Order: sequence, then C-alpha cells, then structure tokens
Amino acid sequence: MSTFSDDELSQKSSTASEDSFAPANDKIFFHEYREAFSRFEMFSSFVRGDLSDNQVDFLAAEGRDYFLTHGMIYKNKSGILEHRPFTVLPTPIPRRLFTAAREVQKDFNLLVHKASKDFQFTKDALLSTITADVFTARIFAIYEKTQEQGIGQPISLGIFRSDYMIEQTSGSHKEEEEEEEENLNLCIKQVELNTISISAITSSCRASSLHRTAHTLIKYGDAPKSDHRIAFAVIMFIVRPDEVNVYVQRILEYSIRDKDGLEVAVAYFRAGYTPVDYPSEDEWSARLTIELSRCVKCPTVAYQLMGTKKMQQVFAEPGVLERFLPNREAVDRVRATFTGLYTLDPESIKPAEIISELGIFGIFLSRGDEIEVNKDGGFLLRSRPWDKLEVISLHGEGAYSSPYLVD
Repeated sequence: MSTFSDDELSQKSSTASEDSFAPANDKIFFHEYREAFSRFEMFSSFVRGDLSDNQVDFLAAEGRDYFLTHGMIYKNKSGILEHRPFTVLPTPIPRRLFTAAREVQKDFNLLVHKASKDFQFTKDALLSTITADVFTARIFAIYEKTQEQGIGQPISLGIFRSDYMIEQTSGSHKEEEEEEEENLNLCIKQVELNTISISAITSSCRASSLHRTAHTLIKYGDAPKSDHRIAFAVIMFIVRPDEVNVYVQRILEYSIRDKDGLEVAVAYFRAGYTPVDYPSEDEWSARLTIELSRCVKCPTVAYQLMGTKKMQQVFAEPGVLERFLPNREAVDRVRATFTGLYTLDPESIKPAEIISELGIFGIFLSRGDEIEVNKDGGFLLRSRPWDKLEVISLHGEGAYSSPYLVD
C-alpha cells in the first residue's frame, strides 16, 4: 500500500469523517501520548515529531472505518451505535514485562483451579464477606450445594483475565551505561483477577490489526499478534435482557449457530456476576439448576468466587500461594505481581499522563484433577486519561490499544 502526502491525508480523513455515524472520539489520547512519552527517553524517539496533525486525522478516520467494518461497535446508554474508542498509535510496553505477564498467567489459572477445589479454604477465606454481602452469600450457597449433592460434570472450563498496570518503583542510582529500562525500575502489578463474564475476548486483537494496517501507511514499528480463538460445541449464553455489549457476544453466537446438539454442552455466562442479574428467586433457582447439571460451566460458581476482591486479598497472605502452587518459581512469579490497594491522589498525577492497563487472558480446562489445557490466551490493552479511575472501554471511558514491544 502506498503512502500519502499531508494534503492527500487531510482530504481522505475529511471524506471518511463525513461518512461516519459515530462521534469523533477516536483521536483521543494522541497528544497526551506524545507529551507523556516525551518524559521517557526509551519511548520518546518512537513518537516525538513523527506524525503531523494531518497524519493523526487520517489515522483516526482510517481507524474509525476499520472498527466499524470489523464489529468494534456497541450501543451507548441511549441505544445509539458507536464505534469503540481506540488509540491511533500502539502503546510502548517493555517486552520483558509483556512476556512476564503472559508467563505468570498459567500460574494464576492453576491457582484459581486449585483453590476453588478446596471447599474449607474457600469457606474460611470468604467467611467475613459472606456475612456482610448477601450476593456473595447466595453464590456461595450454590457452591455449598454442589459439595453436598455432588458435581454432575467433572469438566471445568475457565476463561480468565488478569489485569496489570506498570509500576515504576524507586531504587538506587544506576550506572549510566546500564539500560535505561532498568533505570526506570519497571514491574507489573496486578489490578484485578477476573473469572466470570470476561469482556473483549473476541475483540481485543482488533486494535493490533488496526495498528498493523496503519503501519503500512506510516512506519513506526510492529505489534504482537493476539490469538485466543476457542472452538466450542453447543453453548448456552446467559446474558442480560438490556445488554449493550451485544455484538461481541454475537460474534461467538454466529460462530456456533450451525452446530447441532440435543443438549447444552456449555453454559457460558456473560451475566450473573452482579445482584441485578438475579431480580427474583427464579434466576437463583436457574443458576443452581445449571450448576448441578451435566453441562460444562464457564465459569463454575467455584471459579466465580475466586474472582472476588476478598480472594485477591487472601491469595496475598503468607503461605497461601505455597499451598496451591507446585514450586517456588511459580510462587515467586505470582507474588511479584501483588501490590497493596491504594487510592490515587489526583494531585500527584500530571494531567497529561496516560495510564494503560494490560490484561492477559487465561484458558483452563480440567477433568476432575486432570488438567487438559492451561495456557495464556491473548491480551487486552486499554488506555485512559489520568483522571479516570477505572478503564471501562465498553462504555467509552477507555480506549483499545495494542502493545508496541520495546527491548
């Protein structure tokens, strides 16, 4: 594909904008990126002065069309279709941190599985939460009934996602000849472990494809591929009646629509993780019926309980990882990602700062105590302005991006 001059880029971006039905929110963060990256010498040459405003406008228009034609859309709160927000450039991520996040995912998969099989441990760990929170207590009651009545299906399927932010820790002064990445003392710290209704698993790779396409026009680097396509048999989708994230789910639905079966093989939960999903006893009864049935649950209630904030706290306690993980190396990899829960002080963050959150998908399949599959299954990278305390790409608060791996 040929490249274009600034005048041609301007003309093409204007034409593309006229045909779009979505708000012009796709250029978000570029100027903030350029200013934020300029503070990091190892990133600054990547973006400093490389793109003109016309080039940015062109990439924004191209990206909008790319997302619209690749299903990267959602219904906003007013029911109007919009494309998902995105960054016009990939996000620089140290390669060693990206690799570390992928490697530790298998440890987290195993930790969730092993801990979920230990009923007494789970009961003790969640005792205070069950007492204080009615919703968790009801989920735990179903988990308890499966222990009393027996599990109808020994196969467990988990699709997880562990989210990280990159932390810069203070350290002693390094010699000038050492790598600047080491000077920054960068490490990944886990923000959240998700075990139910994992969003964006069918769409996270789109940003990489978008940036790879843009690379053919404006050369600035490469991005890793994300491959986490999973083939299911007959699946029952459990969704909300007012779901706005319709199209990501329908991609999965269409991929299995032509498959025939006499019974449900998999119950895939895209709902069921908040109290609003259980407005009456009928929903709780249905959840129990599914849990006691022969179909494979994704996730089981046991896996769902492992994703609570309380379990995240318990996993960090002394001796817990050693109880469930097979060796010291696995324990060290997981523990290195733990951090305390702190409130961000807006006064300490510069307004131009961009904060990115890297999610690594995990795929786990077991038959009783036998592990059939344990692997990482792709990534999700989202970026947001400094003043947004959470990354919510679904509703437009954050933007899809892709990693630009830096050695």
